[in-house]
Amino acid sequence: MWWAGFIAALLILLVVVLFIRMWMFKSLQKKENDNRKIEIDIDKAANRLAGAVQIPTLSFNEGKEVDRGPFVLLREYLVKQYPNIYQKLSFETIAGDSLLFTWPGSEPALRPILLLAHSDVVPAVQEPGKEWTHAPFSGDKADGFIWGRGTLDDKISAMGILEAVDYLISQGLSPRRSILIAIGHDEEVGGTEGAKNVGKLLSERGIEVEYILDEGGVVVNGMIGNLSVATVGIAEKGYVTLKLSVEGIAGHSSQPPAH
Repeated sequence: MWWAGFIAALLILLVVVLFIRMWMFKSLQKKENDNRKIEIDIDKAANRLAGAVQIPTLSFNEGKEVDRGPFVLLREYLVKQYPNIYQKLSFETIAGDSLLFTWPGSEPALRPILLLAHSDVVPAVQEPGKEWTHAPFSGDKADGFIWGRGTLDDKISAMGILEAVDYLISQGLSPRRSILIAIGHDEEVGGTEGAKNVGKLLSERGIEVEYILDEGGVVVNGMIGNLSVATVGIAEKGYVTLKLSVEGIAGHSSQPPAH
């Protein structure tokens, strides 16, 4: 029938268009022209992270009062570890314990980028018969790893961002586009004080960012055969609450119906 031929022609046209667009597609990745070798003091960076892990910045959502002392200690620790950052960047404390750094760019007309992380961690419960390989706030360096709460979620991000900025400053480099760094203190319980107030403050100042880079996934080995897989998150996860109701004939599990 005529319409079958028409549909086939449309499908062929679609395939041709797809191939043409694929052939014309060019990478948007910028070519790196700077051949300078990046040299990071790995041991120093690891020691800085281990020190931050040893500070028990705990979040609670079961009504238990949060101890603000460790968050104060962490702020003092960062000042000691990254003096160049505190001299070069402007610094604000938001909602008591969240941190906001601003590194002004040479071209203020460009929208800034926002780098996010959080300093709080979840509690570590000791269960009988289930001993910790290393204490949860030990910051031990053993077997090629740093052990403790925050090594993955998410002091690694906070310290990694600060390490990068500190290195760039030491090299005499500065950004064209302003860089904002926000380190929240209550992400594990929703961010209703930290991230929410940072967002509110930036909105009141009329700041619109070019993009946001937040805590993401990981690179895992062996998840699919012998492949290494990088999990890339492109949006914030949400949540949903469901209420289910079922109608049927009342009874008892000792006398189930035939079906």
